[in-house]
Amino acid sequence: MALYLFADYVVDVQSRYEEYMQSICADYLYHGDAKPDITVRVTDEEMAKEFADASDDKTPEYIEYICTYRNLCLQLLEKDAFLFHGSTIACDGHGIIFTAQSGVGKTTHTKIWWQLFGKEKITIINGDKPIIRFKEDGKAYAYGTPWAGKENYRVNDKVQVTDLCFIERCETVSVERADKSKYIDFVLNQVLHPADPMLAIKQLELLDRFLSACNLWVIKCNISRQAGEMAYNTIIGGTKK
Repeated sequence: MALYLFADYVVDVQSRYEEYMQSICADYLYHGDAKPDITVRVTDEEMAKEFADASDDKTPEYIEYICTYRNLCLQLLEKDAFLFHGSTIACDGHGIIFTAQSGVGKTTHTKIWWQLFGKEKITIINGDKPIIRFKEDGKAYAYGTPWAGKENYRVNDKVQVTDLCFIERCETVSVERADKSKYIDFVLNQVLHPADPMLAIKQLELLDRFLSACNLWVIKCNISRQAGEMAYNTIIGGTKK
C-alpha cells in the first residue's frame, strides 16, 4: 500500500504493481499521518475492459496505471474535483488551460508559449490531464498529475484557473472571447463520462461552475509564433519582455 497526495487529497492506491506505480508517481508520495480521503483499487473487470480496448504493446502495469486514474477521478467528482483534458500553464499570475480536439495542437501551442517567454515566465503544470478542483474559496484550481501525456510535462503544483482557451485550426490568426453556450459540447468531450447517473449530474454541475469561473477564449490559429504572441498579449494584457 502506498499513499499519494493528488489535488490535496490523500489517496490510498492499492496497486498490484506497486513498484511501477511508485516509480511514475514518486513526486506525489505522501509521508504524513493523515488518514486517506480516497481509496483506489482497480478491479479485475476494469483491467480486462481496458486490455480489450488497448493496443497490443500495453503492459499490465501500464493498464493498471490508466485504470487507477480513471477510478480516482470518478471518486473525485464527489469531492468537487474532476479530470479535464487540456494543457495547463502558469504565467504572470494567470492559470491558463489550452484545450482542443485531438491533433489540433494544444501541446504545440503550449510549447510555443514556452519557447517565446521561457521557463522563467511559463510553468507547465500539466500537459494533458490535470485535475480541476474547487477549493473552499470557491475558486477553481488546476493540479498537476503524473498522468501528463506522451511529453510528460508536469509539476507537482497547482494554479488558480483564470482562463480557458479553445484552440481551433485556422490559417488566419485571431483571439476572441468565447461564448459559453457555443462550447458546451466541446467541453463535454474533454471530461470523463460517469456511468452512474448521480455522478454524471455532478460532473455537469462542476463543468457549469468551471465555465463560469474562467475567462473563455477561442484561439483560431495555424500554430505559429504569431499565434502565441497574439494570444499572450490578448489574454495576459501585457507585452512580452
